[in-house]
Amino acid sequence: MLLTTTAVFLLGAAQKAPCATVAWVEDRQPIGWSCDSDIVNLRSWEQLLGDRAPYLDPCVPSARACDEYPVATMYLMRAIAWLSGPGANPYGPFFWWSMAVLLAAALATAWALERLGARTLMFAASPILALAGSVNWDLVPVALATLGFLAYVRRRHVLAGILWGIGAAAKLYPGLLALPAAAEERRNEDRGGAIRLLFATGATWFAANLPVAVLAFEGWLVFFRFSAERLPDYDSLWWVLCRAALCVPTRVVNIASLLIATAITLWIWRRVTRRTPEVPRWMLTFPLLAMLLLTSKVWSPQYSLWLLPWFAMTRVRSMTFVQYQLAEVIEYMVRFLFFETLGGGSGPSYSVLSVIIIVRAVLLLRCVVEWMGDPMPADGVTSTLARVGSERRGYG
Repeated sequence: MLLTTTAVFLLGAAQKAPCATVAWVEDRQPIGWSCDSDIVNLRSWEQLLGDRAPYLDPCVPSARACDEYPVATMYLMRAIAWLSGPGANPYGPFFWWSMAVLLAAALATAWALERLGARTLMFAASPILALAGSVNWDLVPVALATLGFLAYVRRRHVLAGILWGIGAAAKLYPGLLALPAAAEERRNEDRGGAIRLLFATGATWFAANLPVAVLAFEGWLVFFRFSAERLPDYDSLWWVLCRAALCVPTRVVNIASLLIATAITLWIWRRVTRRTPEVPRWMLTFPLLAMLLLTSKVWSPQYSLWLLPWFAMTRVRSMTFVQYQLAEVIEYMVRFLFFETLGGGSGPSYSVLSVIIIVRAVLLLRCVVEWMGDPMPADGVTSTLARVGSERRGYG
């Protein structure tokens, strides 16, 4: 699985490499839409070419705000920028150092899934890993989320919380994993485990953010303000509605997306636990992440990576998963071809893209519905849980 993960990820990295040049990043000389990656652009957008410390040093006024990522991600980029150095073409070394970090994250995810007994191939051979794994930094929180879950399964609550807290400091969603995991501990009458899990997650996120918030509060707020104020993205169902003359104000979208995702997730969980009372409560993570993506005002291609480890831990049929992945691939390709039209070029209209977005959403909902019919973990994960439980009883 590690070899498969490496091959699939590097295939995507090689596809993006032609854009790691000054000509593309600064001059936008045509190379091809397929190699575009946020990674190389972020070195410029986040003003990492000199010695500026994110948040602590002000950004030079520009058309695009910088310091718009969470603390852990910003300082990971800062560290790689220092490591790769300036040079005549700083983007090439920055790109490949970044790829090394992201490959390590992908391998850590695959390793954790194997230790869990999951269907690792769903992650390792996913076309989305190839296409979107090297687009942005999301493989880092994906790895932290998966490693944290492995620690949780092994009953190492504090370590799990620390990993999820660091993940939340890089991308907020890993912190949410502590909620269904804590619910499972409460169900098993381990209130102490639930408290340790929640406290370690929250305290780690707080410790990572507090120094920056104290020293540069306005800079620290940029990420939260940017997230609240940004308009719905082209890839979201909210923008599809807007193009159908049903535009919703951004502030309403911010609240409505959270309320809708929460309400549907709770309804799913109530229905599932009534029909299958023995299902582990941490399996709530799968529909929770799916609903967050479906209702979010932003669904960039790399966000789909969040779901891959959880698909690997479910019993969703392989063919159902493959069909959903096919929709992701088509959406990825069409969105970039559509972006060509925004610059005056030729490409598919947004009507074509919107149809694909709707189809992708329907196929993901189909995956969730299929999971609801059989919500127990994959057979390998169930065996791992039984083995860990047996080992603990034997040790006790």
